[in-house]
Amino acid sequence: MLSDSVDSTSLRRARRTVARDLDPSSNMWDWIAIQLRHEREKQNWSTAQVGRLLNTDRSNITHIEAGRRHLAADQAAKLDTAWDTGGRFAQMVDYAQSTYHPDWNRERRTYEQNATAIKTFHATLIPGLLQSEEYARAVFVAGGRADVDAAVAARLARQEVLKRPGVRLWVLLDEAVLLRPVGGPAVWARQLSHLLNASEQPDTVLRIIPLAYGEYPGMDGPITIFTMDGKDVAWTDARSGGRLVTDPAALDRYRVEFDMIGADALSRTESRRLLTEKLEAL
Repeated sequence: MLSDSVDSTSLRRARRTVARDLDPSSNMWDWIAIQLRHEREKQNWSTAQVGRLLNTDRSNITHIEAGRRHLAADQAAKLDTAWDTGGRFAQMVDYAQSTYHPDWNRERRTYEQNATAIKTFHATLIPGLLQSEEYARAVFVAGGRADVDAAVAARLARQEVLKRPGVRLWVLLDEAVLLRPVGGPAVWARQLSHLLNASEQPDTVLRIIPLAYGEYPGMDGPITIFTMDGKDVAWTDARSGGRLVTDPAALDRYRVEFDMIGADALSRTESRRLLTEKLEAL
């Protein structure tokens, strides 16, 4: 086995990521994380060796084994070939990708906090990263959340990622969202002002899809694409949870869909003008 040299950058990254207990009984990705480490040690491989096989660095393998990141389908296939595991890792990843996660908030935060670029489309609500505290509270109260204060605090904490240098945010927002005064006139006015201020930040791109455009691709639900280490993963939301998408073909479809939605959207300047008009009309 090749010896691993200490990578100071990887160590710093690891310290920034909060450790957690794996729960393979309820989370398939946690089961994959445990199986990966077990098989790696059985094969007498280091994390660096696995990283070279999967064309990534050893810190990513450590993240996968800790449940902080997910094994991709093409990576699983390479492991099955190298370790002669009969397609076991590919089967596990396929199952995990087709399953909605009950702990979807934690899963999404993991990718959100490690992303260098975030692209998101919403047709019903302002995305969490751009919600004001009052707007978020109104949404949680309407949804019947028992722990509203904790939920609001967690949502605001998520927004800290936008303060990290180099993180870019692209938001496509249906104009229909701007017709729903969540929280009442005063709360809604402050939310619109918050959204307008966010749209003026250099690392934030906000574009609005006008109602006049009628139907368009993606109206069936929100989609978010996270970019980490030069690679993309997609995330879809549902009431029952969220689903991670890492399959290359599926990712391509989501990228194309996001671009097609953007083709129908107003420019950044036109979108800011529309927000200003909505705010002044209150």
